[in-house]
Amino acid sequence: MTTGQQAGRSRRRYEPDRRQRLIEVTLDVIAEHGVAGTTHRRVATAADVPLGSVTYHFASLEHLLASAFTHLAETAAAVFDAQLAAIEPGTDARAKVV
Repeated sequence: MTTGQQAGRSRRRYEPDRRQRLIEVTLDVIAEHGVAGTTHRRVATAADVPLGSVTYHFASLEHLLASAFTHLAETAAAVFDAQLAAIEPGTDARAKVV
């Protein structure tokens, strides 16, 4: 392949954490368009990746949505656990949680 041919082709990005980034971008798309308005194509556009990249990592939209909501739940639980762990013994835990 000549240099001119290479210049016309886009370079493939190496992104080992693409799957995780797609999950996070999916949450942004859901926030903007709702669950019903979330599609593989919208996620691909928001993540600036080819549509095939999304369907490679997530065979169905249901799989993508389940992965995104699982990530959201795990992240929220980790934050909540950290907040509970930071409560000093003998203090009013209810006030700290609220």
